[in-house]
Amino acid sequence: MENQVEDMARLEEQLAELTAKRDARDEEVKQLRASEDPSSGRYYAQEIFEAQQDKLKLEVEVQVCTNKIRLMRMNGAQPSQ
Repeated sequence: MENQVEDMARLEEQLAELTAKRDARDEEVKQLRASEDPSSGRYYAQEIFEAQQDKLKLEVEVQVCTNKIRLMRMNGAQPSQ
């Protein structure tokens, strides 16, 4: 049981890190879009695409981590304090 609590704490830390990375990538996409200037020919299509792909990957990792935490809670592990 103690091992499950340690695993859950590790997953919660991982979830926080992944969420922060995902949010940072989302902000990067917004900044790139805002800084595009079609009148001067300044586009960031490739950078935006790559950031969006990375954000999607991070969203999947966040969901997997969240699901693991929920499963552990359903099986009786207590959340870390």
